[in-house]
Amino acid sequence: MPSTKDVRTAAGLRPMLATVTPAMLTTKVRAPVTAVNGVPVYWMTEPDHVRSMEAAAESAGVVAFDVETTGLSPRRDRLALLQFATPSAVFFARPDMLPLVTPFLTATEGPVIVGQNLKFDLGFLAANGVWLPHGRRLFDTMLAAMVLHNTANKDEDDDRSTSSSLVDLSLRYLGVTLDKSEQTSDWGAAVLTTSQLQYAAKDVLVCLPLYDILKAALIRDDLARTASLEFRALPAFMWLEHNGAPLDVEAWKGLAALATEEKAKVETEMNAMVGAMVMPGRKSATIKSGEREPGVRRINWASNNQIKAVMATRGWGHLTKFDSKALTEYLADDPLFPLLLDYREAAKRTSSYGTKMLTFVENERLYPTYWQLGTISGRPSCSKPNLQQVPNKRPYRAAFKARPGHVLVKADYSQIEFRVMAQQAPDMVLRRLYAEDTDVHTATAEAVFGRTIDKDSTERKLGKVLNLALQFGMGIKLFRAVAAKRPNNIRLTLAEAKDLRWRWKATYYGIRSLHDNVDDGPVSTRTFIGRRCTLVRSYTKKLAMPVQGTAADGQKAAMALLYERRDRVPGGRLVLSVYDENVLEVPKEYAAVAATHLEDCMVTAMQPMLPDVPVKVEVTIGETWAG
Repeated sequence: MPSTKDVRTAAGLRPMLATVTPAMLTTKVRAPVTAVNGVPVYWMTEPDHVRSMEAAAESAGVVAFDVETTGLSPRRDRLALLQFATPSAVFFARPDMLPLVTPFLTATEGPVIVGQNLKFDLGFLAANGVWLPHGRRLFDTMLAAMVLHNTANKDEDDDRSTSSSLVDLSLRYLGVTLDKSEQTSDWGAAVLTTSQLQYAAKDVLVCLPLYDILKAALIRDDLARTASLEFRALPAFMWLEHNGAPLDVEAWKGLAALATEEKAKVETEMNAMVGAMVMPGRKSATIKSGEREPGVRRINWASNNQIKAVMATRGWGHLTKFDSKALTEYLADDPLFPLLLDYREAAKRTSSYGTKMLTFVENERLYPTYWQLGTISGRPSCSKPNLQQVPNKRPYRAAFKARPGHVLVKADYSQIEFRVMAQQAPDMVLRRLYAEDTDVHTATAEAVFGRTIDKDSTERKLGKVLNLALQFGMGIKLFRAVAAKRPNNIRLTLAEAKDLRWRWKATYYGIRSLHDNVDDGPVSTRTFIGRRCTLVRSYTKKLAMPVQGTAADGQKAAMALLYERRDRVPGGRLVLSVYDENVLEVPKEYAAVAATHLEDCMVTAMQPMLPDVPVKVEVTIGETWAG
């Protein structure tokens, strides 16, 4: 058989094998309807045509897959075209052929399925009742590129594009410029144009040479294991988006109204504290607390310029920023600082987590977008709306309520980042405490204070602050501020804070050794499975990235396992995944089964990454996310 190696020409990509061999196509396949860069394009309209596509894919060991749709939402829009590409041919199918190609797509074994942003394509398949059994056959070019080019300082890396779109990947790796003008054309038309078909064929074809290049690069950089985890977890993220999260709309409206009241109350307190002032602006005016006279303006506490003016009168003119970090560092030095933090927290609850949240509701559920590689640590991010930042307050979590006849089963990893630190430092004292299932925060407090500590004491609370704040090398000023911040409310002098930090490091000498041996300059960090982040300069990030990344790796492995074993809990579905926590919505009669299943999946997935530290998962069952 002739070589199928891809070559580049001025016109774009052209496989050297430009015709389809008899072994790949049956005699019933009609002549190609067109050709793209020398590659014939066929319509699949009957079973023999599908078998020809399958034979071509099996011969190549890989098939590129893509779909065109009438819009971006699997819940509101519909499939318009399915595209399959091998090095020798492109195969098109209308949506009515989906039942015939489903066995090929859903086979547990078979050719690698390559695509760009496959979560989108799988979402439309799922909306039509087609569910892949797992992600082990997948190779997503977007995720592969993001794994390869994960860097903490993109501006310093001239060789790395900040985008992993198909247009940018094609230009960067292949020197091919893709024309995306047809992307927004009318894909709901009864008859697709030649231009649309050419566009669809080029989009799916370009994934094949990208696959070869990216796969080789992943192996070269020892990132194949990381990429494989991302591909395996991909269907789980699609599943999560498909399921949505249940929301009690009326309860949320009440929370939004309450947040508005709290914001106004804090604003009044701040105005009373600063008194009368003349603020900068186009029309300067004297501001007095509570005044609403014509021509008189209140202080706009959302304005950075006005906040700077206020702070300058209170002796803080030397500070250039009054963000959360700055306010936290000096929290104990000005009573206005905690009020301003409270104001911003209330303002966020009135905006992003107020009535704005309700604009995303569809049939009493929220359907956010999860970005699988949304952070450089490897953790996902979430948007429209961002459910990962829902206020961690009981009333807000109670607003996420299971539909009738169902409950929410939630499980979160216990102290997972500190456990990962015990593994990676390594810290033998911490490993022993976890092996004995000791309350680590209490043990920390007893070690630094040299006496027995009650679990409900302020000292135990301080032990927790010490562990969470110092494991990644937090500075002494910020440590004091975190201790003073609500709900801790622990005031420490500079000398006390330094002494506590010294005692903490003396207790966990493995972590201290890790802190003392961080390389200078930019470094590349790696997680337990090898996830890489380049050009890490920050001291705290050098310590945090391997730990947070390993925790993210384990969480993604857990999500993948939950998807692969989803049939073990009839009617169960993953509805929330927030950092180290997963939430299933299940019929009430399967609550106990789901609890055991969820814990087992999470422990089984994470434990291989912590071979010397036991993994612990805490599970609760309730009608709401609050339990």
